[in-house]
Amino acid sequence: MSNNPCRCSKDSCGCEYSALRCHGSIIIVLLLILFVTVSCSTEKSIFPAVPDISGLEGKETQSSNTIPSTDNGKPDVIRIAAPLSQDTALYLSRLYTAKKQGLLGVGVTGQTVSLDFLETIQTEFSVELFTTSETGANLSSYITWSTSGTIPDIILTDSMSELIEEDAIMPLDDLLAGQSLLSPSNVYSDMVSRCAASDAQYGIPFAASASVLFVNNEVLDLAEVSLPYEVDLDTLLKASEAIHSLNDPDNETSSYVVPLLSGSGLIPFLPASYDATVGYFSEQTGEIDLQSDGFRKTILYIRKYDPAFFADAMSDEDRISVFGTLDPILSKRVGMWVGRSDEVSRWANYMPYTLGMVQIPSENPGFLSPPALTVFPLCISSRSENPAEALDFAVFIALDPDAILLRTRLEKHEGFIPVVKSPEVWDRTFSDSVYCGSLYKFKDIMSSAYYTPFVSDLEYYEKTQLFLNRYIFELMDPEVDLDVLLESIDEEGY
Repeated sequence: MSNNPCRCSKDSCGCEYSALRCHGSIIIVLLLILFVTVSCSTEKSIFPAVPDISGLEGKETQSSNTIPSTDNGKPDVIRIAAPLSQDTALYLSRLYTAKKQGLLGVGVTGQTVSLDFLETIQTEFSVELFTTSETGANLSSYITWSTSGTIPDIILTDSMSELIEEDAIMPLDDLLAGQSLLSPSNVYSDMVSRCAASDAQYGIPFAASASVLFVNNEVLDLAEVSLPYEVDLDTLLKASEAIHSLNDPDNETSSYVVPLLSGSGLIPFLPASYDATVGYFSEQTGEIDLQSDGFRKTILYIRKYDPAFFADAMSDEDRISVFGTLDPILSKRVGMWVGRSDEVSRWANYMPYTLGMVQIPSENPGFLSPPALTVFPLCISSRSENPAEALDFAVFIALDPDAILLRTRLEKHEGFIPVVKSPEVWDRTFSDSVYCGSLYKFKDIMSSAYYTPFVSDLEYYEKTQLFLNRYIFELMDPEVDLDVLLESIDEEGY
Protein backbone atom coordinates (compact mmCIF):
# COMPACT_ATOMS: atom_id res chain seq x y z
CA MET A 1 0.00 0.00 0.00
CA SER A 2 1.37 3.30 -1.00
CA ASN A 3 1.92 5.92 1.73
CA ASN A 4 0.79 8.64 -0.60
CA PRO A 5 -2.63 9.82 0.66
CA CYS A 6 -3.53 10.91 -2.86
CA ARG A 7 -5.07 8.08 -4.72
CA CYS A 8 -5.96 8.74 -8.36
CA SER A 9 -8.12 6.74 -10.62
CA LYS A 10 -9.21 7.16 -14.19
CA ASP A 11 -12.50 8.80 -13.20
CA SER A 12 -11.52 10.83 -10.10
CA CYS A 13 -8.62 12.26 -8.23
CA GLY A 14 -8.52 11.93 -4.43
CA CYS A 15 -5.73 14.52 -4.21
CA GLU A 16 -7.83 17.20 -5.87
CA TYR A 17 -10.75 16.53 -3.43
CA SER A 18 -8.47 16.60 -0.42
CA ALA A 19 -6.95 19.89 -1.52
CA LEU A 20 -10.35 21.49 -1.88
CA ARG A 21 -11.36 20.17 1.55
CA CYS A 22 -8.19 21.61 3.10
CA HIS A 23 -8.70 24.98 1.42
CA GLY A 24 -12.33 25.07 2.68
CA SER A 25 -11.21 24.44 6.24
CA ILE A 26 -8.75 27.31 6.05
CA ILE A 27 -11.48 29.65 4.78
CA ILE A 28 -13.85 28.65 7.61
CA VAL A 29 -11.12 29.29 10.20
CA LEU A 30 -10.39 32.70 8.70
CA LEU A 31 -14.10 33.60 8.77
CA LEU A 32 -14.35 32.56 12.43
CA ILE A 33 -11.32 34.69 13.31
CA LEU A 34 -12.87 37.66 11.48
CA PHE A 35 -16.23 37.20 13.28
CA VAL A 36 -14.60 37.07 16.69
CA THR A 37 -12.47 40.11 15.88
CA VAL A 38 -15.46 42.16 14.72
CA SER A 39 -17.56 41.06 17.72
CA CYS A 40 -14.87 42.09 20.19
CA SER A 41 -14.58 45.52 18.60
CA THR A 42 -18.23 46.43 19.40
CA GLU A 43 -19.41 47.98 22.72
CA LYS A 44 -22.08 45.36 23.36
CA SER A 45 -21.34 42.19 25.23
CA ILE A 46 -22.95 38.82 24.80
CA PHE A 47 -23.32 38.81 28.62
CA PRO A 48 -26.01 40.95 30.35
CA ALA A 49 -24.68 44.06 32.14
CA VAL A 50 -25.09 44.25 35.92
CA PRO A 51 -26.81 47.56 36.78
CA ASP A 52 -25.24 49.86 39.38
CA ILE A 53 -27.82 50.22 42.16
CA SER A 54 -25.63 51.91 44.76
CA GLY A 55 -27.63 55.13 44.44
CA LEU A 56 -30.90 53.41 45.33
CA GLU A 57 -30.06 52.63 48.92
CA GLY A 58 -31.83 54.63 51.61
CA LYS A 59 -34.64 54.65 54.11
CA GLU A 60 -37.16 54.14 51.33
CA THR A 61 -36.42 52.63 47.94
CA GLN A 62 -37.73 53.70 44.57
CA SER A 63 -40.96 52.06 43.52
CA SER A 64 -40.02 51.82 39.82
CA ASN A 65 -37.34 49.98 37.88
CA THR A 66 -35.68 53.08 36.44
CA ILE A 67 -31.99 53.34 37.23
CA PRO A 68 -30.53 56.77 37.97
CA SER A 69 -27.93 58.19 35.65
CA THR A 70 -24.32 58.11 36.80
CA ASP A 71 -23.00 61.04 34.76
CA ASN A 72 -19.82 62.56 36.10
CA GLY A 73 -20.47 65.40 38.53
CA LYS A 74 -24.04 64.29 39.28
CA PRO A 75 -25.10 63.06 42.71
CA ASP A 76 -26.25 59.46 43.02
CA VAL A 77 -28.93 60.45 45.55
CA ILE A 78 -30.56 63.63 46.82
CA ARG A 79 -32.20 63.42 50.23
CA ILE A 80 -35.33 65.48 50.84
CA ALA A 81 -37.12 66.26 54.11
CA ALA A 82 -40.66 67.33 53.16
CA PRO A 83 -44.31 66.31 53.56
CA LEU A 84 -44.32 64.23 50.38
CA SER A 85 -44.83 60.56 49.66
CA GLN A 86 -41.94 58.59 48.22
CA ASP A 87 -43.86 58.12 44.96
CA THR A 88 -44.50 61.85 44.62
CA ALA A 89 -40.83 62.62 45.21
CA LEU A 90 -39.88 60.11 42.50
CA TYR A 91 -42.35 61.52 40.01
CA LEU A 92 -40.99 65.00 40.68
CA SER A 93 -37.45 63.80 39.96
CA ARG A 94 -38.66 62.25 36.70
CA LEU A 95 -40.49 65.42 35.70
CA TYR A 96 -37.35 67.40 36.53
CA THR A 97 -35.27 65.21 34.22
CA ALA A 98 -37.92 65.21 31.47
CA LYS A 99 -38.12 69.00 31.42
CA LYS A 100 -34.35 69.44 31.45
CA GLN A 101 -34.01 67.06 28.51
CA GLY A 102 -36.91 68.61 26.58
CA LEU A 103 -39.00 65.44 26.68
CA LEU A 104 -42.24 66.78 28.15
CA GLY A 105 -43.87 67.75 24.87
CA VAL A 106 -45.58 70.89 23.66
CA GLY A 107 -48.64 71.83 25.71
CA VAL A 108 -48.07 69.11 28.33
CA THR A 109 -48.13 70.35 31.93
CA GLY A 110 -47.69 68.86 35.35
CA GLN A 111 -51.47 68.50 35.44
CA THR A 112 -51.73 66.55 32.18
CA VAL A 113 -48.45 64.66 31.85
CA SER A 114 -48.90 60.89 31.73
CA LEU A 115 -47.61 59.11 34.80
CA ASP A 116 -46.88 56.11 32.59
CA PHE A 117 -44.64 58.35 30.51
CA LEU A 118 -42.84 59.60 33.61
CA GLU A 119 -42.22 55.98 34.61
CA THR A 120 -40.04 55.62 31.52
CA ILE A 121 -37.75 58.54 32.37
CA GLN A 122 -34.26 57.62 33.48
CA THR A 123 -33.70 59.97 36.41
CA GLU A 124 -30.48 61.86 36.97
CA PHE A 125 -30.40 60.78 40.62
CA SER A 126 -32.41 58.73 43.06
CA VAL A 127 -34.44 60.38 45.80
CA GLU A 128 -34.46 59.45 49.45
CA LEU A 129 -37.37 60.91 51.41
CA PHE A 130 -37.50 61.99 55.05
CA THR A 131 -41.17 62.63 55.82
CA THR A 132 -41.98 65.73 57.90
CA SER A 133 -45.06 67.49 59.18
CA GLU A 134 -46.90 69.62 56.64
CA THR A 135 -44.97 72.73 57.70
CA GLY A 136 -41.60 71.00 57.74
CA ALA A 137 -38.90 70.01 60.19
CA ASN A 138 -37.77 71.83 63.30
CA LEU A 139 -34.42 72.00 65.09
CA SER A 140 -35.20 68.84 67.07
CA SER A 141 -35.61 66.88 63.83
CA TYR A 142 -32.30 68.19 62.54
CA ILE A 143 -30.53 67.12 65.74
CA THR A 144 -32.02 63.65 65.38
CA TRP A 145 -30.73 63.38 61.80
CA SER A 146 -27.34 64.67 62.82
CA THR A 147 -27.10 62.08 65.59
CA SER A 148 -28.01 59.31 63.15
CA GLY A 149 -25.32 60.47 60.73
CA THR A 150 -27.65 61.07 57.77
CA ILE A 151 -28.87 64.59 57.11
CA PRO A 152 -31.15 65.51 54.18
CA ASP A 153 -29.76 67.75 51.45
CA ILE A 154 -33.06 69.62 51.10
CA ILE A 155 -35.03 70.53 54.23
CA LEU A 156 -38.50 72.05 54.44
CA THR A 157 -38.59 73.85 57.77
CA ASP A 158 -40.82 75.91 60.03
CA SER A 159 -37.74 76.87 62.09
CA MET A 160 -35.45 78.58 59.59
CA SER A 161 -34.03 81.15 62.00
CA GLU A 162 -33.11 78.45 64.51
CA LEU A 163 -31.38 76.35 61.86
CA ILE A 164 -29.41 79.42 60.78
CA GLU A 165 -28.20 79.97 64.34
CA GLU A 166 -27.02 76.37 64.48
CA ASP A 167 -25.23 76.67 61.10
CA ALA A 168 -27.40 73.79 59.95
CA ILE A 169 -28.33 75.40 56.63
CA MET A 170 -26.21 77.34 54.18
CA PRO A 171 -26.60 80.76 52.56
CA LEU A 172 -27.61 80.32 48.94
CA ASP A 173 -26.65 83.58 47.25
CA ASP A 174 -23.63 82.16 45.42
CA LEU A 175 -25.71 79.26 44.09
CA LEU A 176 -28.77 81.16 42.87
CA ALA A 177 -27.32 82.70 39.71
CA GLY A 178 -29.35 81.81 36.65
CA GLN A 179 -32.42 80.58 38.54
CA SER A 180 -35.12 82.01 36.28
CA LEU A 181 -37.89 80.58 38.47
CA LEU A 182 -37.01 83.23 41.07
CA SER A 183 -38.09 85.93 38.63
CA PRO A 184 -40.75 88.33 40.03
CA SER A 185 -42.92 87.34 37.08
CA ASN A 186 -43.14 83.83 38.55
CA VAL A 187 -42.79 84.03 42.34
CA TYR A 188 -43.98 86.57 44.92
CA SER A 189 -40.85 88.58 45.69
CA ASP A 190 -41.93 89.33 49.26
CA MET A 191 -42.08 85.60 49.95
CA VAL A 192 -38.53 85.22 48.71
CA SER A 193 -37.49 88.09 50.98
CA ARG A 194 -39.01 86.33 53.99
CA CYS A 195 -36.62 83.44 53.38
CA ALA A 196 -33.59 85.69 53.94
CA ALA A 197 -31.75 86.72 57.08
CA SER A 198 -28.69 88.84 57.80
CA ASP A 199 -28.60 89.99 54.18
CA ALA A 200 -28.29 86.42 52.91
CA GLN A 201 -30.80 84.14 51.19
CA TYR A 202 -31.25 80.94 53.18
CA GLY A 203 -34.42 79.46 51.70
CA ILE A 204 -36.75 79.12 48.76
CA PRO A 205 -40.49 79.58 49.43
CA PHE A 206 -42.24 76.23 49.16
CA ALA A 207 -45.62 76.88 50.79
CA ALA A 208 -47.48 79.61 52.64
CA SER A 209 -50.43 79.71 55.01
CA ALA A 210 -52.68 82.52 56.17
CA SER A 211 -53.68 83.66 59.63
CA VAL A 212 -57.45 83.29 59.93
CA LEU A 213 -60.25 83.20 62.44
CA PHE A 214 -61.50 79.63 62.82
CA VAL A 215 -65.15 79.17 63.68
CA ASN A 216 -67.05 76.36 65.34
CA ASN A 217 -70.42 76.76 63.64
CA GLU A 218 -72.07 74.49 66.20
CA VAL A 219 -71.61 77.27 68.76
CA LEU A 220 -72.50 80.06 66.33
CA ASP A 221 -75.65 78.26 65.21
CA LEU A 222 -76.85 78.09 68.80
CA ALA A 223 -76.47 81.87 68.93
CA GLU A 224 -78.16 82.20 65.53
CA VAL A 225 -75.06 83.87 64.17
CA SER A 226 -73.68 83.49 60.66
CA LEU A 227 -70.44 85.18 59.65
CA PRO A 228 -69.39 86.07 56.10
CA TYR A 229 -65.81 85.41 55.16
CA GLU A 230 -65.24 89.19 54.89
CA VAL A 231 -66.13 89.69 58.55
CA ASP A 232 -65.53 93.16 59.97
CA LEU A 233 -64.70 94.34 63.49
CA ASP A 234 -68.20 95.45 64.49
CA THR A 235 -69.77 92.21 63.23
CA LEU A 236 -67.26 90.18 65.21
CA LEU A 237 -68.04 92.08 68.40
CA LYS A 238 -71.80 91.60 67.93
CA ALA A 239 -71.31 87.88 67.24
CA SER A 240 -69.28 87.56 70.44
CA GLU A 241 -72.03 89.29 72.42
CA ALA A 242 -74.64 86.93 70.96
CA ILE A 243 -72.61 83.85 71.87
CA HIS A 244 -71.99 85.05 75.41
CA SER A 245 -75.71 85.69 75.88
CA LEU A 246 -76.31 81.93 75.59
CA ASN A 247 -74.81 81.37 79.02
CA ASP A 248 -77.07 80.80 81.98
CA PRO A 249 -77.07 83.79 84.34
CA ASP A 250 -76.69 81.34 87.21
CA ASN A 251 -73.35 80.29 85.67
CA GLU A 252 -74.24 76.64 85.17
CA THR A 253 -71.27 75.10 83.39
CA SER A 254 -73.03 72.24 81.64
CA SER A 255 -73.79 74.46 78.62
CA TYR A 256 -71.31 77.30 79.10
CA VAL A 257 -69.72 78.63 75.91
CA VAL A 258 -66.99 81.19 75.30
CA PRO A 259 -67.02 83.48 72.24
CA LEU A 260 -63.23 83.72 71.74
CA LEU A 261 -60.32 81.62 72.90
CA SER A 262 -57.91 84.48 73.51
CA GLY A 263 -58.04 88.18 74.19
CA SER A 264 -54.54 88.59 72.83
CA GLY A 265 -54.88 86.42 69.72
CA LEU A 266 -56.08 89.25 67.49
CA ILE A 267 -53.66 91.93 68.70
CA PRO A 268 -50.72 91.00 66.40
CA PHE A 269 -52.95 91.22 63.29
CA LEU A 270 -55.47 94.01 63.80
CA PRO A 271 -53.01 96.92 63.41
CA ALA A 272 -52.68 96.05 59.70
CA SER A 273 -56.49 95.99 59.42
CA TYR A 274 -56.50 99.62 60.50
CA ASP A 275 -53.27 100.67 58.81
CA ALA A 276 -51.92 98.81 55.77
CA THR A 277 -48.49 100.43 56.19
CA VAL A 278 -47.64 98.39 59.27
CA GLY A 279 -46.98 94.68 59.51
CA TYR A 280 -47.35 91.95 62.09
CA PHE A 281 -47.85 93.51 65.54
CA SER A 282 -47.48 96.97 63.99
CA GLU A 283 -43.93 96.00 63.05
CA GLN A 284 -41.73 98.61 61.43
CA THR A 285 -38.01 97.92 60.91
CA GLY A 286 -38.06 94.93 63.22
CA GLU A 287 -39.58 96.66 66.24
CA ILE A 288 -43.04 96.95 67.77
CA ASP A 289 -44.38 100.39 66.94
CA LEU A 290 -46.47 101.18 70.00
CA GLN A 291 -47.21 104.67 68.74
CA SER A 292 -48.68 103.63 65.40
CA ASP A 293 -52.29 104.57 64.83
CA GLY A 294 -53.09 100.95 64.01
CA PHE A 295 -51.75 99.63 67.30
CA ARG A 296 -53.59 102.19 69.40
CA LYS A 297 -56.88 101.53 67.58
CA THR A 298 -56.35 97.80 68.08
CA ILE A 299 -56.07 98.16 71.85
CA LEU A 300 -59.07 100.47 72.04
CA TYR A 301 -61.09 97.92 70.04
CA ILE A 302 -60.08 94.97 72.23
CA ARG A 303 -61.12 96.99 75.28
CA LYS A 304 -64.71 96.91 73.99
CA TYR A 305 -64.86 93.19 74.83
CA ASP A 306 -65.94 91.94 78.22
CA PRO A 307 -63.09 89.81 79.65
CA ALA A 308 -65.70 87.07 80.13
CA PHE A 309 -65.73 86.70 76.35
CA PHE A 310 -62.27 85.10 76.43
CA ALA A 311 -61.33 81.64 77.62
CA ASP A 312 -57.82 82.74 78.62
CA ALA A 313 -59.29 85.37 80.97
CA MET A 314 -61.05 82.71 83.06
CA SER A 315 -59.72 81.69 86.44
CA ASP A 316 -58.12 78.27 86.72
CA GLU A 317 -61.09 77.05 88.72
CA ASP A 318 -63.64 78.28 86.16
CA ARG A 319 -61.60 76.90 83.28
CA ILE A 320 -61.54 73.44 84.80
CA SER A 321 -65.24 73.55 85.63
CA VAL A 322 -66.11 74.43 82.01
CA PHE A 323 -63.51 72.58 79.96
CA GLY A 324 -62.26 69.94 82.38
CA THR A 325 -58.88 68.68 81.23
CA LEU A 326 -59.70 69.18 77.56
CA ASP A 327 -58.19 71.78 75.30
CA PRO A 328 -60.89 74.50 75.24
CA ILE A 329 -61.21 74.27 71.45
CA LEU A 330 -61.57 70.48 71.53
CA SER A 331 -64.26 70.81 74.18
CA LYS A 332 -66.33 72.44 71.40
CA ARG A 333 -67.33 75.26 73.71
CA VAL A 334 -65.26 77.97 72.05
CA GLY A 335 -66.90 79.88 69.20
CA MET A 336 -63.82 81.37 67.48
CA TRP A 337 -60.04 81.33 67.67
CA VAL A 338 -57.10 82.74 65.72
CA GLY A 339 -54.87 80.26 63.93
CA ARG A 340 -53.05 79.51 60.69
CA SER A 341 -54.83 77.94 57.75
CA ASP A 342 -52.28 75.10 57.65
CA GLU A 343 -53.86 73.89 60.92
CA VAL A 344 -57.19 73.23 59.22
CA SER A 345 -56.74 69.46 58.99
CA ARG A 346 -56.04 69.28 62.71
CA TRP A 347 -59.28 70.98 63.67
CA ALA A 348 -61.29 69.27 60.93
CA ASN A 349 -60.49 65.92 62.54
CA TYR A 350 -62.50 66.98 65.59
CA MET A 351 -65.27 68.99 63.95
CA PRO A 352 -65.53 67.89 60.31
CA TYR A 353 -69.06 69.19 59.79
CA THR A 354 -69.02 72.37 61.86
CA LEU A 355 -65.59 73.89 61.23
CA GLY A 356 -65.55 77.22 59.41
CA MET A 357 -63.10 79.97 58.60
CA VAL A 358 -63.33 83.75 58.24
CA GLN A 359 -60.73 86.43 57.67
CA ILE A 360 -58.91 88.46 60.28
CA PRO A 361 -61.56 91.17 60.64
CA SER A 362 -61.35 94.22 58.42
CA GLU A 363 -62.14 97.73 59.59
CA ASN A 364 -65.03 98.15 57.16
CA PRO A 365 -67.84 95.71 56.20
CA GLY A 366 -67.46 93.81 52.94
CA PHE A 367 -63.72 94.43 52.55
CA LEU A 368 -60.86 91.96 52.59
CA SER A 369 -58.27 92.63 55.24
CA PRO A 370 -54.59 92.40 54.22
CA PRO A 371 -53.50 88.75 54.22
CA ALA A 372 -51.20 87.80 57.10
CA LEU A 373 -48.98 85.07 55.66
CA THR A 374 -46.42 82.63 57.01
CA VAL A 375 -43.88 81.24 54.53
CA PHE A 376 -42.27 77.82 54.86
CA PRO A 377 -38.98 77.51 52.92
CA LEU A 378 -36.89 74.76 51.42
CA CYS A 379 -33.32 75.10 52.69
CA ILE A 380 -30.07 73.33 51.84
CA SER A 381 -28.13 71.55 54.55
CA SER A 382 -24.71 73.02 55.27
CA ARG A 383 -23.44 69.44 55.20
CA SER A 384 -24.80 68.58 51.76
CA GLU A 385 -22.17 67.07 49.47
CA ASN A 386 -24.03 68.32 46.38
CA PRO A 387 -25.45 71.74 47.32
CA ALA A 388 -25.68 73.13 43.78
CA GLU A 389 -27.60 70.11 42.45
CA ALA A 390 -29.77 69.98 45.57
CA LEU A 391 -30.64 73.66 45.26
CA ASP A 392 -31.51 73.33 41.59
CA PHE A 393 -33.91 70.50 42.37
CA ALA A 394 -35.32 72.38 45.38
CA VAL A 395 -36.05 75.46 43.26
CA PHE A 396 -37.75 73.22 40.70
CA ILE A 397 -40.09 71.41 43.08
CA ALA A 398 -40.91 74.63 44.94
CA LEU A 399 -41.34 77.15 42.13
CA ASP A 400 -41.82 75.40 38.79
CA PRO A 401 -45.57 75.59 38.01
CA ASP A 402 -45.54 72.14 36.40
CA ALA A 403 -43.90 70.64 39.49
CA ILE A 404 -46.50 72.31 41.73
CA LEU A 405 -49.34 71.11 39.49
CA LEU A 406 -47.98 67.58 39.70
CA ARG A 407 -47.63 67.81 43.48
CA THR A 408 -51.19 69.04 43.98
CA ARG A 409 -52.43 66.43 41.53
CA LEU A 410 -50.83 63.57 43.47
CA GLU A 411 -51.37 64.79 47.02
CA LYS A 412 -53.90 66.78 49.00
CA HIS A 413 -52.59 69.43 51.42
CA GLU A 414 -55.44 71.83 52.18
CA GLY A 415 -54.71 75.03 54.05
CA PHE A 416 -51.86 76.40 51.94
CA ILE A 417 -51.78 79.12 49.31
CA PRO A 418 -49.46 79.24 46.27
CA VAL A 419 -46.05 80.90 46.36
CA VAL A 420 -46.14 81.46 42.59
CA LYS A 421 -48.38 83.68 40.49
CA SER A 422 -49.48 81.06 37.95
CA PRO A 423 -53.29 81.22 37.50
CA GLU A 424 -53.31 77.47 36.78
CA VAL A 425 -51.60 76.77 40.10
CA TRP A 426 -54.06 78.97 42.00
CA ASP A 427 -57.03 77.30 40.31
CA ARG A 428 -55.72 73.80 40.97
CA THR A 429 -54.80 74.56 44.60
CA PHE A 430 -58.37 75.45 45.48
CA SER A 431 -60.29 73.23 43.05
CA ASP A 432 -61.13 70.63 45.70
CA SER A 433 -61.07 72.75 48.86
CA VAL A 434 -63.44 71.76 51.62
CA TYR A 435 -62.70 74.50 54.15
CA CYS A 436 -60.24 76.91 52.55
CA GLY A 437 -61.88 77.90 49.28
CA SER A 438 -62.23 81.51 50.42
CA LEU A 439 -58.45 81.87 50.53
CA TYR A 440 -58.59 81.96 46.72
CA LYS A 441 -59.67 85.57 47.17
CA PHE A 442 -56.12 86.44 48.18
CA LYS A 443 -55.02 85.95 44.57
CA ASP A 444 -55.88 89.53 43.65
CA ILE A 445 -54.61 91.23 46.82
CA MET A 446 -51.25 89.52 47.35
CA SER A 447 -49.48 92.85 46.95
CA SER A 448 -51.04 93.99 50.24
CA ALA A 449 -49.94 90.90 52.19
CA TYR A 450 -47.71 91.13 55.24
CA TYR A 451 -45.75 88.35 56.90
CA THR A 452 -45.50 86.77 60.32
CA PRO A 453 -42.02 86.22 61.81
CA PHE A 454 -42.62 82.77 63.31
CA VAL A 455 -40.40 80.96 60.77
CA SER A 456 -37.98 83.64 59.62
CA ASP A 457 -37.39 85.70 62.77
CA LEU A 458 -38.07 83.70 65.90
CA GLU A 459 -36.41 86.33 68.08
CA TYR A 460 -38.92 89.00 67.07
CA TYR A 461 -41.83 86.56 67.33
CA GLU A 462 -40.85 85.59 70.88
CA LYS A 463 -40.42 89.25 71.74
CA THR A 464 -44.04 89.95 70.78
CA GLN A 465 -45.27 86.98 72.80
CA LEU A 466 -43.35 88.08 75.88
CA PHE A 467 -44.77 91.57 75.43
CA LEU A 468 -48.33 90.22 75.40
CA ASN A 469 -47.77 87.92 78.35
CA ARG A 470 -46.43 90.81 80.38
CA TYR A 471 -48.88 93.57 79.47
CA ILE A 472 -52.05 91.96 78.16
CA PHE A 473 -54.24 92.57 81.20
CA GLU A 474 -53.22 96.22 81.48
CA LEU A 475 -53.70 96.70 77.75
CA MET A 476 -57.21 95.25 77.91
CA ASP A 477 -58.24 97.11 81.04
CA PRO A 478 -60.30 100.19 80.04
CA GLU A 479 -59.60 101.71 83.45
CA VAL A 480 -55.88 102.00 82.61
CA ASP A 481 -54.97 105.17 80.72
CA LEU A 482 -53.55 103.95 77.43
CA ASP A 483 -51.22 106.91 76.85
CA VAL A 484 -49.69 106.57 80.31
CA LEU A 485 -49.38 102.82 79.90
CA LEU A 486 -47.59 103.03 76.55
CA GLU A 487 -45.23 105.69 77.83
CA SER A 488 -44.32 103.55 80.83
CA ILE A 489 -43.76 100.53 78.58
CA ASP A 490 -41.42 102.59 76.39
CA GLU A 491 -39.49 103.70 79.46
CA GLU A 492 -39.21 100.18 80.86
CA GLY A 493 -38.28 98.64 77.53
CA TYR A 494 -39.79 95.43 76.29
